[in-house]
Amino acid sequence: YKAFVKYANLVSTKGFVIGCSDDPLVSRLLDEVHSRKISFTIENKGDWRAQDIKYNEYGHPSYRAVYKGQDMGRFDLKVPGKYNIYNALAATAAAYAIGVSVDIIRDSLASFKGTHRRFEIKGSLNDATIIDDYAHHPTEIRATLQAASKLAYKRIWCVFQPHTYSRTEKLFDQFTESFIDADEIIIADTYAAREKPTDGIDSEVLAKALVSKGQSCRYIPTFDQIAEFLRKNIQPGDLVLVMGAGDIFKVADILLEN
Repeated sequence: YKAFVKYANLVSTKGFVIGCSDDPLVSRLLDEVHSRKISFTIENKGDWRAQDIKYNEYGHPSYRAVYKGQDMGRFDLKVPGKYNIYNALAATAAAYAIGVSVDIIRDSLASFKGTHRRFEIKGSLNDATIIDDYAHHPTEIRATLQAASKLAYKRIWCVFQPHTYSRTEKLFDQFTESFIDADEIIIADTYAAREKPTDGIDSEVLAKALVSKGQSCRYIPTFDQIAEFLRKNIQPGDLVLVMGAGDIFKVADILLEN
């Protein structure tokens, strides 16, 4: 936290520090910053606020933006989830601060359809949708699955590859709380990068911990084994969400071959 405060205070008095006041630590940080600051919020007080939020059948949000009490009109996004409302508010705050008009901001956000490996629809198999996402931190995982839960799928399959042993060990308890919105979970072998396995903490241990919390979870080590299992078990109307920062995207590629 101290490092972030120090970094934020490197911004000149002519610049802006933009932060989410719904996050307690960020809100505290904004109070300690010496430069100009802009806050955005959904749930608390802030300079920019999203209210009257609605979601369409694709999970894409629409909301009314309010700036310091002034109604700035309705904004429609082409990317799903509450977390993308936060992203849009941050982008809006930054653009408006440097003089971009509200109409241009609104049109730009409405035309943005996402980025590579961020809730990216890869295709379908047996009328089940295959989506790839880069999420690998517990907060990202939970936000992405929460967004997926607002869509009209029968079941959400989450195929997750932990990213490094050290991260999995450090954030283990948070990981066990991150998959609440998944109906079925598959944990692949850990993407080790340059690390060696850590005694006692691996993908199988994580899978067992999720089972102990009442979730339907299985450890399947290899991508080919995962793809084979999914081919036999996914049903029309399901969503397969392949998730992680390593090479787990290959599962989607294998599923969609031929």
